[in-house]
Amino acid sequence: MTLFCPRCKSLLVARCQDTRLLDKLLALCAFVSFQCQSCRHRFRARQSGTRAATRETDRRTIGRIPIQVPVKFDYGDDGGEGTLTDLSKDGCTLDSKRRLRPGLLLRLHLPTGQENAPQALVTQIASVRSVDGSRAGLKFLAFTPPEQVHLEQTVTSTIKRFAGKTAGPTQH
Repeated sequence: MTLFCPRCKSLLVARCQDTRLLDKLLALCAFVSFQCQSCRHRFRARQSGTRAATRETDRRTIGRIPIQVPVKFDYGDDGGEGTLTDLSKDGCTLDSKRRLRPGLLLRLHLPTGQENAPQALVTQIASVRSVDGSRAGLKFLAFTPPEQVHLEQTVTSTIKRFAGKTAGPTQH
């Protein structure tokens, strides 16, 4: 089931802390609080298996969308290819045969996600936060408000173009 913001239709939604008594009571009935990362609208949605997933959501507040997007990347004078296996406005997981290490800065060449320009790429700087075998957890770096807006637009359009119809946010 795809979860999106009822106000702006963005797929960039994150689970919220259930701080109010009403939120905690509704959570017992599998209604979970979410907040859109684009327009900041807060809403509730019914989720099955919520109790089991709660422990995993404590660590990551931004939902990641399962996705399969081939990308190229550069670091220093070297580079490589890989596949983004999940994506959010704050980061992604990169599966690559290249040996990456935490702290490394990458220039990711992401597809814009625009159907009228399928070969167009956007370069995004990301920091390698963790490595587990061939998978690297990346954090996008946006230094100014215009860069953050551009990053959110790129991520949203990429998700809309490449995510599966049944894909929804995952929490890792």
